[in-house]
Amino acid sequence: MVTTAMGGVLPEQADSSVFRRVLDIACGPGSWLIVKAQIYPTMTRLVGVDISRQMVAHAQIQAENQQVSGRVEFHVIDALLLLAFPASTFDLVNLRFGVSFLRTWDWPKLLSEMVRVTHAGGVIRLTEGEVGSQSSSPAATQLYERGVRALSSWASFYGGAERLA
Repeated sequence: MVTTAMGGVLPEQADSSVFRRVLDIACGPGSWLIVKAQIYPTMTRLVGVDISRQMVAHAQIQAENQQVSGRVEFHVIDALLLLAFPASTFDLVNLRFGVSFLRTWDWPKLLSEMVRVTHAGGVIRLTEGEVGSQSSSPAATQLYERGVRALSSWASFYGGAERLA
């Protein structure tokens, strides 16, 4: 539903064929990667990680059912620890709705891990809802503001978007 509402799996990318190796953090049932594998046959390695063994098992079954399991793999990994991949492994690292499980102090560590596993010139893609921007809830507004501050602090520390260029 979210992918459709956004206009596809990578609507903001002018040329998605440059992405050969893709990592999806907190992949859940794996549908984002599976659709990518179906749409982009040039993507040779699509990896999803999630903390839930049940989600990973379900994602693997779905990849097999959709006949993309040769290029799509799923692993049980806690993204709040280290991402178990060598440096500069991926062209694209994706995280959707991290605000749903990341605490303010978790963002810098995860973002630095995302930078580490993304090769220079690669893309780190964060998708978040507009939490708090139109909320009447003080708690939701505070959560949104803290998330924005955490991302701003991280971007300042790592030199902003230019770090990956």
